[in-house]
Amino acid sequence: LEKHRTYGTGPKYRKVGGRVLYDIDDLHAWIELGARTSTSDANATFVPPAKPHAARAPAYAGRRDRAS
Repeated sequence: LEKHRTYGTGPKYRKVGGRVLYDIDDLHAWIELGARTSTSDANATFVPPAKPHAARAPAYAGRRDRAS
């Protein structure tokens, strides 16, 4: 869920006092988006995987090693 949150592909969430909270109904709705009855099920909604968008720079871009 953390990766999905980072890339915007997960369920709705709320941050309260630094904690991430999910409404159980939002979790169930997000899970149902990926429900399938077979590998060729054309009626199911595509749920993207938790991975970075191609346009995003790698997480290490701009960092410098502190070897001194």
